[in-house]
Parts: sequence; C-alpha cells; structure tokens
Amino acid sequence: MPQAERDRAVRHLAAQHAVMRVLAEAETLAEATPRVLEAIAETLGWSLGAIWLKDANSGVLYWVEDWVQPSLEVAEFEELSEKVSFAPGVGLPGRVLESARPAWIADVSADDNFPRARVAAEAGLRAAFAFPIHGGHEILGVIEFFAPDVRDPDQDVLDLVEAFGRQIGQYVERKRGETAVRRSEALKTAILDSALDCVITMDHEGRVVEFNPAAERTFGYTQEDAIGEEMASLIVPHQFRDAHRRALARYVETEEPTILDSRLELIGLRADGSEFPVELTVTRIRDTDPPMFTGYIRDIADRQRAEDERLALLESEHAARLAAEEAERRSSAIAQTLQQSLLPPHLPEIAGVETASFFCAAGAGNQVGGDFYDLFYTGQAGWVAVIGDVCGKGPEAAALTALMRYTLRAAAMREGSPRLVLERLNQAVLQQRPAPDFCTVAYAALEVHVGRVIVNLACGGHPLPLVLRTDGTVEPVGAHGTLIGVSADLNIGDESAELGPGDALVLYTDGLTELRTPEGLLGPGGLAATLGECRGRTAQGIVDHLEECVINASSNVARDDIAIVVLRAVAE
Repeated sequence: MPQAERDRAVRHLAAQHAVMRVLAEAETLAEATPRVLEAIAETLGWSLGAIWLKDANSGVLYWVEDWVQPSLEVAEFEELSEKVSFAPGVGLPGRVLESARPAWIADVSADDNFPRARVAAEAGLRAAFAFPIHGGHEILGVIEFFAPDVRDPDQDVLDLVEAFGRQIGQYVERKRGETAVRRSEALKTAILDSALDCVITMDHEGRVVEFNPAAERTFGYTQEDAIGEEMASLIVPHQFRDAHRRALARYVETEEPTILDSRLELIGLRADGSEFPVELTVTRIRDTDPPMFTGYIRDIADRQRAEDERLALLESEHAARLAAEEAERRSSAIAQTLQQSLLPPHLPEIAGVETASFFCAAGAGNQVGGDFYDLFYTGQAGWVAVIGDVCGKGPEAAALTALMRYTLRAAAMREGSPRLVLERLNQAVLQQRPAPDFCTVAYAALEVHVGRVIVNLACGGHPLPLVLRTDGTVEPVGAHGTLIGVSADLNIGDESAELGPGDALVLYTDGLTELRTPEGLLGPGGLAATLGECRGRTAQGIVDHLEECVINASSNVARDDIAIVVLRAVAE
C-alpha cells in the first residue's frame, strides 16, 4: 500500500476510533458535542467545526457550539454564526438539511449559496463540508467543518462522516430520551418523596399502584409490599372495609361522587395492627379510564413521632453509610479477582523466546478494565500472542473481554491466518454483544526456528506492535485494520516480520502512549525513543524500563489501562 494511502487509512481509523470513544464515554450531550467536533477536526485535518440543531417547531437550524483551532482568529465569523439560522436549502447547513446528504464546497468565497461568504473570507476560511445528524426518520441537525485552504471534494471523507452522522444521531436521540425520562421521573419522585403527607394511589379495583415514602413510614409497609395489594385490607380497619368497598364499587358504576375532594377524619390501620386517627382527602386522577384515585393522608394522632423519625433516619443513614463502605470494599475485591481471571496468571516458557508482561489498571481499582493479553500454544500453528483493548469498563467490558479471549483461543486452533482469526472474532462480537460494543486487537502467530522467529500479524484497529532491533532502531510492524465489533465488513490484512537473535517484539495498548510524562504526552514517538534506550536488554528488562516510565508519569495515575507484552528472540 502506498504511504499516502496508508497515512489516509490511519487518519480515518483514528477519527472513527476517537468519535466512538467520545460517544461511549460522554455522559451528556453538552459534554460530547465539543469533544466530537475536536476529534473529527484534529484527526481529519480541519480547523473549525460547528454543530447546528433543528428547532422542533420552526424546522430551522440554529447554532449550538463550535470548536476552533487555537491559531485561528474567527471571532466575527463565530458571532455571525451564533446570530443566524438556516431554513432548508439555505446556506451549507440548509442544503444538507434539505438533501439529508453530506455536501462539500471547495471554496466558499466562490459559492453563490453561502450567506456567510464575506465574513468567512475575512477569517481566512475557504473549503467546507457538512453532514447531517440522522435521527431515525428525521434530520436532527448538521455538523460543518472549515479549512483555510481550497480543497477538492473527497468522497471517502464524505462517506466516513455520513456514518458519523448516524452514530451521533443515535447518541443524541438516546440522550434526549434519557433526559426526558429522568426529568419526568425526577419530578414525580421529588414530589412524592418530599411530601410530608402520605400519598397513596389506587386503581378502580381498589389496588395500590403508588405508595410514597411518607406512607411507608406511617403505615409500616414498604412500597414493594403495598403495590398490587388491596388498599382496604392494608390500611382500613376491619369494621370499615365493607363500607369502603361498597363506596368504591358504587362510584365506578355510577361515577357519582360522595367523598371526592372532601376532607374527612377517619381511622387508619398500621401494619402492626394499631389504629390511629387520620385526615383524608381523595381525588380522582384526570383522564383515567377506568378511574384511578389518589388519597392524601395525614396522621393527626397526639404523638411523639417527630423525634422517633429523626432517630430512625439517623440510624438508617448510619446503616446505609456502613453498607456503602462495605459494598465499596467488596466491589474492589471482586473487580481485582475478575481482572486477574481475564489475564494469564503467568506467561508460558517458549524455547528460543524470552517473554515478559506488564498490566496497570487505571483509576481506583474498583472497576474491571477492558485491556487484556494472552500467550498460548496452538499445536499445529505454534505460539500465538494477542493483546486487545475493549471500550469501557465494568461488567460489560469484562464480559466482552472474556468473549474475545476464549473466541480467539478457539479460532486459533482452526485458522492459520491471523486475518481469518480476527474475522471469526468480529462475527462473534457482532452476534453476541449489543451495540455500541467494540474493541481493538493485535494478533501475532509465532513460528519459532533456530536463531530466528517469524511473526505473522493482523491488527483490528489496534496500535501497531513495535520491533526493537539489536542496533537500537525501532520500527512498527503490521498494517492498520478496522475496529472489531463495528461492522461486518472488515479491512484487515496479514503482515509478517522476522526477529533475529536479540530482536524484540513489543505489543501494547494505547494507555501507554497516552501517558502524561513531565515532557508532555508520551505518544508514539516518545514510546519509540524510550524503547530505543532498551537496546541489549532482556524481555523483562524492557518491561521493567517501560514500567518505570508509567511510575514516573507526572499525573502518577494512568488515564487508561496499560497492557504490555514483550517477546524477544534469543539464540538457543
């Protein structure tokens, strides 16, 4: 593959990986928006990105946020963009909104449908492209990007960003739905939980459908115990139950109210059988058929309950705090045990090859990470070394890691080609795991001969392994492939390299290159320089040197999990 095409593939893969990582990690739309713009602009080489969302009532696009390369002076262009709106067909955003397809302008100053052309030219902006944010059966918005030079249309870029538009649209719809549900549930919960009075809702059969915390405290039933039970048998004394049932049946039949919206003083019954005076108001919930009713009940007994409740709350809070602390300790222990089960307890010995490994979990250690590695013997094909990175943390990441590890082992026994093994893994992930699960993998099959090791390699979206030669030079091996678990159409190929005596193959996850060192981000260049310092070292010596870099990182805490495997050829 020509170097230009290789660099292009790397950029596109980096953009895909960056966007999917943002959408997987961002908790809110406000958090995701600037990160998505920055990820696409920086990886594809554009200088300004902006997002426009469609107003649900008017159908026009309005500016939401932008990302600007620090070296640009575009304040007037930003100010104008914030003020204007675009109807379908007007300007670049409006054209994309109307066509529902990406669009490219080689030079905005020569375009006759670009209302911001003068201000864009003064800001030094020339080329532009935009793509729609697809949300099911409608367009939710448009994202546009600008560059300071004239650029001819690039169909590969437009195809790539159109896929981004669908992924971002799914994310926007999901977050909007989650927000609406949270607001509705939060409002309802806040009203019920903060109410000093008991709030009990029942259906036309007299069965409880809502039982708020005040009712739990007053009557002695939990919400779980009360819901679905007949209200009369729970809180109405025995001598009044028949009258209650007759009154309910009469209203359901005739809809003629006798006590609705009136304040009554009655007798209530607690779970322990004790009776106490209550004040009751019952109202029918509007627009319900069959009818539903809500009762507001207040304990009016001469009582000393306020102090009792205060003490009960303190005790409950203390118990909850102790339970939370114990749960945290158990969670950490479970996470460590589960993490260990996803990694080999020790690397096997290989005649003619030194082996060494290192793993460092990010964060506080109470979440299972998604990085893993393995080294195993296949019999017919020799030895296999594999390293991977699963998006996310926690139980879902652990489940995907386990699926990957055992799928790779099973496929390795049947397939000699690393590419075919990764194709089987991709099929398994797509079939057994829901979107948006994805991962990266570097798979190396080793043929160990006297005095040399042949490495057959395939990469699925993973950082390319590095070879440290005996003269101290460092070179990447393999070819960038597409992510695993994203699409049924993989673009992965087999590559090979030879290790002579003293040469070492280093497989690693991207947490290593993302380390913040005193000099800044370690990056691929910093890693290559660090490996160059390991000339002549054993496999364990190389790992020890890289581990020292992790320990000396300025943040003192890795931003992401780090996994490293080193295989060094030796003369037998």
